[in-house]
Amino acid sequence: MPVIGFPIGILVVKHWKGMTFVSRLGTAIETHAKEGPSARKILLDNLRGLMDLYPNHSWKEDIFCRPMTNKMLNSHEQRELQEKIETVEEDTESDVHHN
Repeated sequence: MPVIGFPIGILVVKHWKGMTFVSRLGTAIETHAKEGPSARKILLDNLRGLMDLYPNHSWKEDIFCRPMTNKMLNSHEQRELQEKIETVEEDTESDVHHN
């Protein structure tokens, strides 16, 4: 499976876009708390960006990545991958892959 292009490369780009929106959202929240309404547009732009990004992103993971992972990795490799994901989430204080 190619790391560049569809679907993996596109999902990687989407993850980076999502992380950028989240980072900007944090800054916008802090700015809004200090400056009030003047930062409202930046706050709303980042919220809209996240709203636009994730509905399209999640189904791609569900439809393409999970089935490919099941075909390409055995159960031991899947457990190892899950452990690595959990380590990254702990290191970045995120929990984006659990409902």
